[in-house]
Amino acid sequence: LLTGRPATAFGAPAWLIDARVMDVLGEFGFQYLSCTRAKEPFVHEGSGLLEIPSNLPCWEEIGGENRWTVIEKRLADASFAILPVHAEIEGGIAVDYLRRILDRLDRNAFEVMTLDVMKSRLDEVSLPTRRHRLALLPGRAVPCAV
Repeated sequence: LLTGRPATAFGAPAWLIDARVMDVLGEFGFQYLSCTRAKEPFVHEGSGLLEIPSNLPCWEEIGGENRWTVIEKRLADASFAILPVHAEIEGGIAVDYLRRILDRLDRNAFEVMTLDVMKSRLDEVSLPTRRHRLALLPGRAVPCAV
């Protein structure tokens, strides 16, 4: 136990999952997953596990100086937003980018919260139940689950 308590969630590396992964994840008692880049939360068909997807682009997917413009446009069109943050990118070589994004979110009165808090605010009963699929998103080199 790294944090002194059992893990309550799982996020798939590179958002790559398949039926075998979903079968195994159901055995661990996770409260939710963050394994896809879907636009909205949903419940995974078969496992019944809640999915809270990362629906904003990663730093390396949008490139250039217009990163905030891309994020801002996506925020305007979303009912909720999850920014994927990677230890090796936003926590390392792009930490200044992450600081600027968090500052702009704060200045624009966006509420920043953990996925645990997001989960507590979702009405799982009203969410669609479906299977994930693979799709190639703009800026990505390989397909990922959506």
